[in-house]
Amino acid sequence: MQSRFWMATLLGFVMVAVSACGGSGGSGDSARITDLEEQLETVQEGLEEAEREAAEAEEQLKSEQEARREAEREAAEAAEERRAAEEAERQAEEAREAAEAERQRLQEEKDEAEQAANQAQAKAAFDGLGGQDDAGTRTDPGDVSVTPRYGRTATVMTTPAVQFDSPRRSSSGQWSITTLSNDGSTHIDDVVVYSDIGGPTRVLFTEHSTYSNLFAAVADSNNISATLSGNTHPIASQRFPGGGRSITYEHTVDTTDDDTVNPDTTRFSGSFDGVSGRFECTGTCTVAHEGGSIYNLSSGNWTFITSNTARAPVDDASYMYFGWWKREEKSSETLSFEMFSGGMHPVSNVPDALRGTATYTGPAVGQYAIYQPLGAQTASGSFTARAELTADFGAADAEGTLSGRVTSFSNTPDWSVTLQSQTIASGAVARAADSVGWTISGNTEVGGGWSAQFFSDVSGSTAYPEGVAGTFDAKFDTVGRLIGAFGAHCPTSTCPRN
Repeated sequence: MQSRFWMATLLGFVMVAVSACGGSGGSGDSARITDLEEQLETVQEGLEEAEREAAEAEEQLKSEQEARREAEREAAEAAEERRAAEEAERQAEEAREAAEAERQRLQEEKDEAEQAANQAQAKAAFDGLGGQDDAGTRTDPGDVSVTPRYGRTATVMTTPAVQFDSPRRSSSGQWSITTLSNDGSTHIDDVVVYSDIGGPTRVLFTEHSTYSNLFAAVADSNNISATLSGNTHPIASQRFPGGGRSITYEHTVDTTDDDTVNPDTTRFSGSFDGVSGRFECTGTCTVAHEGGSIYNLSSGNWTFITSNTARAPVDDASYMYFGWWKREEKSSETLSFEMFSGGMHPVSNVPDALRGTATYTGPAVGQYAIYQPLGAQTASGSFTARAELTADFGAADAEGTLSGRVTSFSNTPDWSVTLQSQTIASGAVARAADSVGWTISGNTEVGGGWSAQFFSDVSGSTAYPEGVAGTFDAKFDTVGRLIGAFGAHCPTSTCPRN
């Protein structure tokens, strides 16, 4: 703005000078006027340039002022955003602290509820297993009958009867494990059964305990045949009807050699107890389907023919089983327990000729309860463990003694149960009071008893017993109760089979 003022002043002087010169009229004055006009033009151009620069400077100033104001606005907005973010973070932190406090409160309530439930469950189990009274007895839900099945769940019957739903099967080594449960209208039942039944073996039809009297040799051949009727035979054929229907067959084979054109025999392939062969029938030959795999040879003279080397499957009849049954009565929430064991071919008497020792090992399972109302160790439930028993078959005229230990408890590593040495009589050990010691964390309490039975692979065996199965119960002072069952085998290197 100052440069514009001075330029205007200068221009004014020039114009005065020009006006003064205009009055003389000489040539020198004319040249001077021209010179002054040129100077005036130059000054005019300078003035215009100065005005442009001033306008640009003013515009630049305005732009800078606007930018500064924009920056101030942005800074103010950023500061407001920071304040809002800080406030949001503060509120979020307060919400987090409140949520954490609520979570802790709910967790504490849940822990207290679970502790109360565990206390109640442990108390019910403790009472069902005998209670605090040292002379207290276990509450027994009833009896269990077991029929093991190879590759399938065992058939389990109880008294009182329970209809179990969705049986499950698993395995551990050579032991098949059947787990059963039922949530009924009045009771909740759980059963676990271990069994060591093996797969079927195959024997000649002519040596089979059931079929040897049914099959006879076919003259002048390497075959055997059986006369069949009714619905008692394990037979099958693709030619048999289904869906409860019956078929009367038309004969297609002439077996009388009478040179007639009328066939007198029905013949087609099939099987008897899984063994391939052929069916033949004369007369009016009818087969009726009675459901499932049952067929009734209701009329005709039926014969099944197969090779004399054919072998039929024979189920394993040498097995042991053991397990437990837990029952809860819904109305009173009381619990009762049963442990059981058994098997085929029980040893009736250990032969006098047996000497030395034999070690039997296998799994053990059961139920336990630790109840300390004022303590933190209250608990109850099931366990798995490892049983090891040692038989000392003694001197002549004595069956010997049996003792053992149960270790490797699944619920806690510092438990063990000692089965104190007892006399073997008639191939078994009878339960004797105070013959079980229960050790927890190095402390041992004696209370409870155990029993066992030896089993062999065949009836009347004179060899070392193949296995032993039994049950036990234990007490630990006034706070611990448990029951269990076990099954154990002696390896063939020590106890060769018959």
